Amino acid sequence: MVFNRQNNCFRLPTNIRERVNYFKPSFNLDYSDLKSHPFLEQLAKYHNTSKGDLLLDNGADGCLFTIFNYVRQKGGNLWLPKASYEGFSSIAHSLNISYKSYNSYDELGVTNEKDFVVICHPFNPTGESQEGEVLNLLQTFNGQLIIDESYVDYNESQSLKSLVLKRDKDFIIRSFSKAFGLPDIRVGYIIAKDATLKLSRFKVPYSNSSFSLQAAFLFLENLSLWKMEKENFLRELNVLQEELQHKGVISKKSSTNFIFIKENLILSKRKFIDKINEDGIEYREFEVDGKLGVRVSFESIENINKFKSSLFLIKSEVGHSELH
Repeated sequence: MVFNRQNNCFRLPTNIRERVNYFKPSFNLDYSDLKSHPFLEQLAKYHNTSKGDLLLDNGADGCLFTIFNYVRQKGGNLWLPKASYEGFSSIAHSLNISYKSYNSYDELGVTNEKDFVVICHPFNPTGESQEGEVLNLLQTFNGQLIIDESYVDYNESQSLKSLVLKRDKDFIIRSFSKAFGLPDIRVGYIIAKDATLKLSRFKVPYSNSSFSLQAAFLFLENLSLWKMEKENFLRELNVLQEELQHKGVISKKSSTNFIFIKENLILSKRKFIDKINEDGIEYREFEVDGKLGVRVSFESIENINKFKSSLFLIKSEVGHSELH
């Protein structure tokens, strides 16, 4: 099995990869009983919650499909962020769900209990935490939250799962595809109060294989190795962000593995993109609050160091012509 590291932070530690690739399972590679698989108990322990508050699904997209299917039955308005993952609108279209788009939470206006709003936390593409914004929103918002936390594993302490479980009507989407670097096993899950009871009938059956769940199980068994590599990676990324913040290129630090650079700060967009492409650094173009920019994603310390050679193509907003 080959793991595709697209949009991930770093390579899976070798000893974990070898165990996942070559393990000989003591069970049949057949449809999994998702309610009793030992991985579910392990995952519940990791999140300090009950198994009933978790629902396994086929990646984050599978989780979105299940929740949107639930939304379709409940009715009400669905709000999607304009600058974010295009899969939100694609899945809504596939289920024939009409939706409204928003740039800021102020645009949500008066809502009722049947309204649902999708929130990216951390925000995609800037990587900024949305905790404060969500808490402010809840002072006036009466609807239900669908919080995409696919990237929160870089900083687990920022998760809003305790708030969601307390409110008893919201949903969190998590995935093994991003920070954990395991997109090919297609393991995602929903955190919500009584998630299994509430959502099971809205999901596609047989959405995870035994092999996928065993791979995820082995990963959590070796989580300390991943945490050590993650901390080293985030330490180097923080140094880069401090320089960018000092020069006015970013206003707030990203809490995940990508940063957003406004297009008007790039001296030559073509040269900048050619340079990071040459260095094997992933990028995507976004528009945030009417401003175009480039989201740059890092998968390793090597990526970060290579990116530093591209800083001469970025202007400073505090009186310097360029970064060095």
